Amino acid sequence: MPQHHDPTVQPYNPYQLPPVREVATVNLAPEKIVQFQKSWRKENNYTGQPYDILADKAMIFIELCRRLDINEAAYANIFPDILEGRAHSFYLYNVGPGQTWKAMYGRLSNHFNTIVNHSQYWTNWTTMSFARIKQENPTKSPHEALEAMIDKLTLAQRALGPQFQGEIPLHTAVVRACRGQPELEQAMLSIKPTCEALFSDLRAALQVTIDRQNNAFLNNPHDAYYTDRRYRSHRLRGFPRRGTTPRGSYRGSLTRTQSRESRGYTNTKKCFVCHKEGCWSSNHPYKDRSRAKQQYISAYEGFHNERPSHKEVTAYIQDFEGDTDTEDESYGEEPDMDDDEGEEAINYLTSAAFLHRTTAEDIYSLEPEGYAEQFILEDRYRTTY
Repeated sequence: MPQHHDPTVQPYNPYQLPPVREVATVNLAPEKIVQFQKSWRKENNYTGQPYDILADKAMIFIELCRRLDINEAAYANIFPDILEGRAHSFYLYNVGPGQTWKAMYGRLSNHFNTIVNHSQYWTNWTTMSFARIKQENPTKSPHEALEAMIDKLTLAQRALGPQFQGEIPLHTAVVRACRGQPELEQAMLSIKPTCEALFSDLRAALQVTIDRQNNAFLNNPHDAYYTDRRYRSHRLRGFPRRGTTPRGSYRGSLTRTQSRESRGYTNTKKCFVCHKEGCWSSNHPYKDRSRAKQQYISAYEGFHNERPSHKEVTAYIQDFEGDTDTEDESYGEEPDMDDDEGEEAINYLTSAAFLHRTTAEDIYSLEPEGYAEQFILEDRYRTTY
């Protein structure tokens, strides 16, 4: 006699949570237990902490059990092995062995999916914004902040339960979190109807904003076209010019600074870090200098599709803010140090090293009789003239 199936009866879904069937618990073979423990990843354990969603961990648990051919009747015997922290303590003192899978899951869900946790999830769901994520994570790039915002909203959606599932609630929450943000305004002009299309537009709008900022940095009116620049070999700082003595007794012609001033030369360069006249990057902490340098390197890479060399970056910074003592004059070229000057510098270094070695005297601590040119020796003596 043919069997007739009732079309109103839905087929059983083994992944349905919470479980709907009351199945008597049976013991699990030891080899199956060992096989499960070897296959389970500890990072998937359920802890009972906020945003550690019981349904997510139970889905992973059921998937592995079905792959290992572990029947639903044995779930209650093996599920306690994936509990840790607060969840494991609650099982030991409030649930215990001998429970069915339906009863065990229900007691864990009732204990940890509380109104307090739901209120926290709801608050995060309704107050999350792109600006808040950037403020809480100042070290993240704009793209990383955007992805973190989407991930947090997705997690909050799952934690809120079945009534918040689906694409429309997530789409609405993401649009609300991104409104009023200048970096994302281009994507907000024409909002796509699907989540993936919206996320793609947000990423593209963010990249456009970054590219504009990089181009604005490169088009700064104080930028130098260093690819056309002719560099001179700077004289060694701290060494006297030809015809002078090594220790501040130079009383000859005007110094370079005085010579520039006599010709009406004025320094209009700006600080590479704060862009203020009269300031130098050496006045700022190392962290600020590194950030400004990295910003320029990123802008250069975005504009030229290649990374500048260390020499090019150094030359750009020197030309951007100049130098109080060794600033090039109208991109002029000064002759390189000749042999006499090089020999003079070597002799001076040799004499100073020998004197310090034999007498242990710090010759740089002596007060000079007069000032030749202002310079700084950035070595272990840290002496400033």
